[in-house]
Amino acid sequence: MLPRSWRHAALLPLLCALVACGGGTPSAKDARATGTATPAPPSEIEPYDPSRPWPHLGDVPPEIAADAWALPDAPSTLAALRGKVVLLQFCDLGSEPCTKDFARLRALHDAHAAKGLAIVTLAFADLDADARAAIAKAGLVWQVGFGDRVLEIGDAYNYHQYPAVYLIGRDGKLRWSGLSGEHADALGAAVEAALREG
Repeated sequence: MLPRSWRHAALLPLLCALVACGGGTPSAKDARATGTATPAPPSEIEPYDPSRPWPHLGDVPPEIAADAWALPDAPSTLAALRGKVVLLQFCDLGSEPCTKDFARLRALHDAHAAKGLAIVTLAFADLDADARAAIAKAGLVWQVGFGDRVLEIGDAYNYHQYPAVYLIGRDGKLRWSGLSGEHADALGAAVEAALREG
């Protein structure tokens, strides 16, 4: 077997050829535009623009806001939900990936809401009759925010693809982020671990 340094040297021309021919990993920006992103690691979501800040694990993530809330009297900020484990989802109500994600999140809600899990969805839509019908059809019983401010908050989170999910611990710090459809088991385990920490 070749020494390790020789093996690396032998692979270098091949790697260079792949990069020159466009065989490298597509950028997050291209992936968001085309919807062909490689799934992010199951612990931290890939940023849309790596040159800009985005919340890392252990950070206090940006506060959330919306122009309208489906449940006006329910808590609608991370500050108001401090002490709970918050699962924050960005989505498009009409997209198939988000529709499938709602079922997964409903299962998590039903299993863990009584233990301190709070789900908040930020939807890229206006709160109108169609949106309310979509909420009812999907069985969303948690807080859902709408409007242009959701776009601003999404930009602050610098995520690359939806449905993006961020899990925030009782201490207000980011514990997990990713695409829950790609890493449903990892998200479920992260929720249970965050709830156990009390």
